[in-house]
Amino acid sequence: MTVKSRTRIFSSHGQPVLIGAKVGEGGEGAVFEVPDQRDVVAKLYHKQIDAKRATKLSAMASLRSEKISRAAAWPLDTLHVGDHSGTVIGFLMPKISGYKPIHTLYGPKSRRAEFPDATWLFLVHAAANVARAVANVHDHGVVIGDINHANIVVSNDAIVKLIDCDSFQFTANSTQYLCEVGVETHTPPELQGRSFREVVRTPNHDAFGLAVVIFQLLFLGRHPFSGTYLGSGDIAIDQAIREFRFAYGSSARSHQMAQPLNTLPLAIVSPPVAALFERAFSLKGVGDRARPTPNEWLVSLEELKKACKRCSHSNAHYYPATLTMCPLCEVEKSSGAILFNFTSIVTAQARSEFNLQAVWAQIIAVPSPGPLPTVGSTSAFKASTSKRAAAVRLKRDVRLVGGVMIIAIGLVIAISVGGSATWWIIGVVAIAAYAIIRSDDEQAATDIRKNLEDAQTRLKTIEARWNKDAGPDRFDSMLRELDEKKNRYEGLKQLRQRRIRQLHAQARDRQMQRFLDLHRILDAEIPGIGPARIAMLQSYGIETAADVTEEDVFKVPGFGPVRTRSLLDWRRAIEQGFVFDQRRGVDPSDIQAIDREISFTRMRLEDDLRRGPDTLRQVSQQVVSVREAVGPELEAARQDVDQAKADLMAIS
Repeated sequence: MTVKSRTRIFSSHGQPVLIGAKVGEGGEGAVFEVPDQRDVVAKLYHKQIDAKRATKLSAMASLRSEKISRAAAWPLDTLHVGDHSGTVIGFLMPKISGYKPIHTLYGPKSRRAEFPDATWLFLVHAAANVARAVANVHDHGVVIGDINHANIVVSNDAIVKLIDCDSFQFTANSTQYLCEVGVETHTPPELQGRSFREVVRTPNHDAFGLAVVIFQLLFLGRHPFSGTYLGSGDIAIDQAIREFRFAYGSSARSHQMAQPLNTLPLAIVSPPVAALFERAFSLKGVGDRARPTPNEWLVSLEELKKACKRCSHSNAHYYPATLTMCPLCEVEKSSGAILFNFTSIVTAQARSEFNLQAVWAQIIAVPSPGPLPTVGSTSAFKASTSKRAAAVRLKRDVRLVGGVMIIAIGLVIAISVGGSATWWIIGVVAIAAYAIIRSDDEQAATDIRKNLEDAQTRLKTIEARWNKDAGPDRFDSMLRELDEKKNRYEGLKQLRQRRIRQLHAQARDRQMQRFLDLHRILDAEIPGIGPARIAMLQSYGIETAADVTEEDVFKVPGFGPVRTRSLLDWRRAIEQGFVFDQRRGVDPSDIQAIDREISFTRMRLEDDLRRGPDTLRQVSQQVVSVREAVGPELEAARQDVDQAKADLMAIS
């Protein structure tokens, strides 16, 4: 049945309803304007619905309240063909104008186009409003069931509305109306693979989908279960969900998962918010009411907003004040992507106050710690034999004298006895004398040799530290690094000119990229690329046709030759519709992007150069401190070696 075939359409109260122009279309039906009701639209189904669906719509209209209508596009009335008792063909609902699908907010490229003023704190605010809307619906005893990126819309003020309410689950007049649809990327592990036609959803099931949407907002479109599987083969998102393989969680490694490169760490959110994600995506969350409720999210997200500070380099970047570095800056630096439209928060006047010559004069004025000094010579130190070594030597001398005396006495006796016993006596005396002379204190001698080895090892360690930390190398290296940054700073103007010349030379390619960026994978119908595959692509930074290259797609888990070829064919088909307009020249937004990048580089260089004098002074002081502390240690270690050598010489 089509709109043209409907001669007359009525509300359930018998009022005729005029159907105007089509404003949108989905899988089940299309949405039309109602000319005589400015704030209302009509959803008409493509196919005739069954009696149970019609009864559900009537029951929903009867449950409508002002509060739930603020959170959701709740059905206002049923639409009938012929008269008010005719077949239900659709329903009236509030007109949602000025709202956009939430995935256009969390996707970096679509966000920069659709929400040009959005900051990361805006995403936190929107996430809190999603939780607020879900809490509102739950307060009415209604379960959403199919929470996903397609049935949540958001305004430029971060106000959130839930749409497609005719699929919600609720009970009215002792009849339970189920939610019979679902998207695998937002379905909890305990419901994966099940038919929704017989499943009674619970608020705890909604809590999983809510956590996924909040994660996608705060982590810029990444899905919490799309990561790199560290085992053999690949794992699809639905399987990762079933097996609780949260790629960003504390147990990710034990689940053989790693988050994709160039993604935000879990530390971008406060510890309480991170703990809510851990609960929502773990095995413990399967229990009744075990996952975080919308109100828990609301409280923690509001606290996160208060705990954030603005980045010193970009006024769109916010992060918890407990962190020392901005994670958003780190992702932009490592990936080369621009996540938000804003950059430097320093005004042109403030930038002009940076005087490179004055700063550099301060840098070179910092005195160097000078060359590695010579530690005091040990020639003045004359090692004398220690008491222990002297005692060992004395015992040895006494034994030697005793042995000689025994030999002398033995010879006298042997000569006086004479005869055949002479040689026997000489032999016994010789053996006795040898035994006395060789009965040394071996343990003491071993200890003295060990002392020398230990002293030499300790000296080598201290000398290594002395050569490494007491010399001017660190200071000189830091000065060279600052000199390189000074040269880079002085070359920024020339760099901008070169980059703009490149834009002119690449005008056709840039126009092509911009044209391809208009075609989002999420809006396309590509063979073999469903919601789970799209979420995986987004998690690896592939959002539009411009991002589709064979090399990049092959890096995404689950994308072999067949699916990669499907994406490349889709891109090639889009490229066929591109027409180069030579009159357009360089797009101003491309120049703005260069200026943002150069501004970001200027800010970092200025910060580093401003800190240069203090950094050099700190390095110099550290070198001096090492010299003061290690110099005496080095001298003492050398004396210990000399002493050990003297002792060893004394007993040798």
